Amino acid sequence: MSRTDEAAAWAARLDAAALEASARSELDAWLASDPLNKGALLRAQAMLCLVYDAPGKAPAEAPAPAVAPPRRRHRWALAALPAAAALAGVAVTTAWKQPDHARFATETGEIRRVALEDGSRAIINTDTRMDTAIDGSERLVALDTGEAWFQVAKDKSRPFVVSAGPIRVRATGTAFAVRRDADAVTVTVTEGAVEIWNTAAPGRRTPARAGQSAKIALAMPANSLLTLARAQDSALAWRDGDIVLDGMTLGQAAAEFNRYNLRKIRVEAPGATDTPMLGYFKINQPEQFALAASGIVHGTVRHDGNNIVITTSEISN
Repeated sequence: MSRTDEAAAWAARLDAAALEASARSELDAWLASDPLNKGALLRAQAMLCLVYDAPGKAPAEAPAPAVAPPRRRHRWALAALPAAAALAGVAVTTAWKQPDHARFATETGEIRRVALEDGSRAIINTDTRMDTAIDGSERLVALDTGEAWFQVAKDKSRPFVVSAGPIRVRATGTAFAVRRDADAVTVTVTEGAVEIWNTAAPGRRTPARAGQSAKIALAMPANSLLTLARAQDSALAWRDGDIVLDGMTLGQAAAEFNRYNLRKIRVEAPGATDTPMLGYFKINQPEQFALAASGIVHGTVRHDGNNIVITTSEISN
């Protein structure tokens, strides 16, 4: 079940009746498990208010229980919103104030620059999906897939938290990038400092400062100590539409070009995939890279449908 679905379910339960102690404990645990859950619940409850009180739209009443007549559920929804906010530790000035919510998506090869509601800026890399929820108490970003760099507007009263699967990155005013791959999340800090943690071990937080990066394998235990490395400038060259090869292997370089292009590079040179590559290319130059790489590994380039194939001399013969 998605976060939105879970939030809607909790909003409906709060609207239907007062929670028993066991359910209240379950809700407390769900709210504490992820900072994004608080905002999701508030949005779900606000939507109940809007639906119930919209002109000409009365709430659909469920069949009357045997022991009591149906209640006016929209009044409970209005009361539940600030109550849930207090439970979640979120300051709410009005029941009708909803967080600014936006969804951003880029296609293959697209790099997009956007301004967020709080004054922060983001550069969104190729094939990325992310959601933002910004209100008076917090600024939340859910990175579903892909990569983005954030220049966070300074506001100590509203933490800026990026979620990428179970990984969280928290800042107040700084600049950093988060990349979410199928098996790992990479955080690169370019300005200021951030905190990194896994939701399964929220007490173990790792600070990272400008010039540092961390690659967190999703298979590693949640409470593992993160290892920080010196951030490579080349890792964020994509913001300018570039790929800088500074020792990346042929196989890795081909995979990187494939992120940005519909024409894919395929390496049919098993003995050459680990050959280190050096050079500078635009992200939309897979052909130029393939030709340069084939010269380094003494191979050839051929085309197979929508693929650019690098083949060593031994295989091509």
